Amino acid sequence: NNKSSLTSDSLTKNQELADCVNMYPQQVQPLISYEIEQMIVDCKNVTRQKYYVVNDKIGYKELDGVTFDTTYGYETAFAYIFEHEKGNITEKAMKENIRLEIVFGNLSYA
Repeated sequence: NNKSSLTSDSLTKNQELADCVNMYPQQVQPLISYEIEQMIVDCKNVTRQKYYVVNDKIGYKELDGVTFDTTYGYETAFAYIFEHEKGNITEKAMKENIRLEIVFGNLSYA
């Protein structure tokens, strides 16, 4: 609900977040900080991709159906939170689908 005022500056002042980041080695902390920036962007864009709630899952249109194997960064995680707050997703399903995702590389298939 406060996503419009959510900024990296406001989060850097959050002691709980600082404690969480400091649990990891200094070499990893920039990666975590980058992911937090991505979370802020995706939180503000949670409804950018049209999604469907079916059987306690978030899915996205693919051809003539809905796939549950596709995610859009943290947008999907925030969709789970959003739908849980509306009563459309159970707490169990929400917790199973929110996590920190650090990408170490991408493969291109040609």
